[in-house]
Amino acid sequence: MKSFDLIVIGSGPAGEKAAAKAAYFGKKVALIERENKYGGAGVQTGTLPSKTLKETALYLSGIYQKGVFGVDKDLGREAGVQDFMYRKNVVTDTMHKIIDHNLVKHGIEVFEGDASFCNGHEVHIQGSIEQTIKGDFILVATGSYPFHPENIPFDNLRVHDSDTILDIKEFPKSICVLGAGVIGCEYATIFGAMGVKTFVVNDRDKILGFLDQEISEALVEQMKKSGIEILFNNSIVEFDVPDDPEEQLHLKLKSGETLNVDMFLFAAGRSGSIQGLHCEKAGIETGKRETILVNENFKTNVDHIYAVGDVIGFPALASTSMEQGRIAITHMFDTKDLHSLADVFPYGIYTVPEVSMIGLTEEQAQAEKIPYGTGHSYYRDIARGRIMGYEDNGFLKLIFNSESRVIIGVHIMGNIATEIIHYGMSLVRNEKTLDYVIGTVFNYPTLHDLYKYASYDGLKLNRLAKSFKILEEPNQSHPLVSIIMAAKDTEPYLVACLTSIQKQTYKNWELIAVNDHSSDRTKDILEAFAQEDSRIRVFDSITPRLIPTLQTGYKASRGKLINRMDSDDIMPVDKLESLVSAWETHGQGTVIAGGTQHFVDQGEVGARADPARGLRRPPRALVRLRIATEAR
Repeated sequence: MKSFDLIVIGSGPAGEKAAAKAAYFGKKVALIERENKYGGAGVQTGTLPSKTLKETALYLSGIYQKGVFGVDKDLGREAGVQDFMYRKNVVTDTMHKIIDHNLVKHGIEVFEGDASFCNGHEVHIQGSIEQTIKGDFILVATGSYPFHPENIPFDNLRVHDSDTILDIKEFPKSICVLGAGVIGCEYATIFGAMGVKTFVVNDRDKILGFLDQEISEALVEQMKKSGIEILFNNSIVEFDVPDDPEEQLHLKLKSGETLNVDMFLFAAGRSGSIQGLHCEKAGIETGKRETILVNENFKTNVDHIYAVGDVIGFPALASTSMEQGRIAITHMFDTKDLHSLADVFPYGIYTVPEVSMIGLTEEQAQAEKIPYGTGHSYYRDIARGRIMGYEDNGFLKLIFNSESRVIIGVHIMGNIATEIIHYGMSLVRNEKTLDYVIGTVFNYPTLHDLYKYASYDGLKLNRLAKSFKILEEPNQSHPLVSIIMAAKDTEPYLVACLTSIQKQTYKNWELIAVNDHSSDRTKDILEAFAQEDSRIRVFDSITPRLIPTLQTGYKASRGKLINRMDSDDIMPVDKLESLVSAWETHGQGTVIAGGTQHFVDQGEVGARADPARGLRRPPRALVRLRIATEAR
């Protein structure tokens, strides 16, 4: 029986990198692979194939070249599924050879066949040559496979999972994708780019729930522009797969509707590949979806057995899996070089357009009560974006601590977002500030200018948000009523102002927040603050519900109006006049009605985007009205 310092089961990203590192440090390593090509799902059925198909779809469809040279490039009918799959096959074949060369170069002995535990140290190999080998340490890196719900009639012809979809023989005219996670959204946008009518069925009210909500919503809009229909809060309750291959599939939805499509793709989950491994013979504890349980060092409950990659579950990324493999080797053989996975790492989603992120989302910053601000910049507003063409080609969003200006999150949607996120990673990991980015010199023209312009945007708006202050300090006999008109895209400044307001201890002070012309997210923020502070009340609009509130407690007399409304102010004049009229009739005091620029000029309050900054959706004035009442 052959003995080794290390036996690695699986040649995917995690297994290959772990085996190579152990061999580099002089260990005798065996690697077992059951497929006839190396690389696992990362190379053969998952990461690289799907990303290659995305690039092929972009090339054949010419999405990012439309209008660049004055002539639009459209997908021609001559581009068939063979053209679509050609580059994918070239890439997977080439990567198999590269991995094979790497294993040979490091002197790793490869065994072909199915591995199964005999006990804690011995592994049986069922292949062309049946044998058993022994290892001092064993690393399980068997990856994952698509989960198959029992109610879905997979046939690998028209009803597919994310593996078999790579082997289609012809393009469907229409396809339904079940699941709006990473895999589902990637394939939906790939087929959408190829001109296939695409439906996405999602049992939730949003896609990619871990993303910053603004990015998620923007991606939904881009998918809709590509002709992709997303059916939220829905599911498929019945599958009708006709025997006639020319007849469409009939998918009955929970909503009662029926989708008639040529092809179906299930993309709602994967399971760990431990079937046939007989983990119980080695005493290895397993979890849900056939995953292996490990600690922070990727060690199982058995001291000399480790597991890495998709087989342990989240985050199930090729990038993190490679590092997990290397870290496991550190702890096995005490190589003293890489002890833990980075606490912050980027996510890359290869949709069309790409999405990438690192650090906190805006929603997480809110939940953690972090004083924060945001800065935006758009591809089309910088020189490199214009050179690349494609009018609506994405944006970058920075999230930063509004007190220290330290960048705590970077979120990008657009072409090669997964490439340019890495500068953002260095900013977040090294706790760099907006000022640091502004003082950095980039090659020109490049997409890295997105970081600089987003920093300028964040710096300016953060300064304006910090200018919020109570116009006067009322005492017990001088009540003050403030009105905030919350508009779209002002959420971080709204939070900054409300947080400042909450610090005030005035008993005879009240804030009325009007959720007019704003988003659902703004409404949620306002209502959350209102629940915490009884002095804050939220209304949907100025009239008619707000006027009686203003009338209550303030009798007769007259007021003075200072009106400097900007032409771009979105508050209807009739609403302003109604409010002023009601206040002068029933209230007592001064009405200060200022438009956006007025507040900025006075340094009192505001959140205004400089048009020169080129923001696509410049925030309106955060505070529209202030009403100060004085006792008679």
